[in-house]
Amino acid sequence: MKRTLYKLARERLLVAEEAFTKGFYNSSASELYFALFTLMRYILSEHQAGGWKHIGIFEHFSGSVLSGTYYQGTF
Repeated sequence: MKRTLYKLARERLLVAEEAFTKGFYNSSASELYFALFTLMRYILSEHQAGGWKHIGIFEHFSGSVLSGTYYQGTF
């Protein structure tokens, strides 16, 4: 599942870039948002019962960044 999340995040990023270059800014922003959400799920690689909710993952991710335990790889 983890590799699938990475692939999906990367795909959404590519779609966001393509939409942006064609002037579809709202669609680009939407795809970029979900690319980041999926990337956070990939980086954290933790699953709560019932899955991640948007606010929960952003809070958890922000806490990881502030505590210095964030992912230090490349995307």
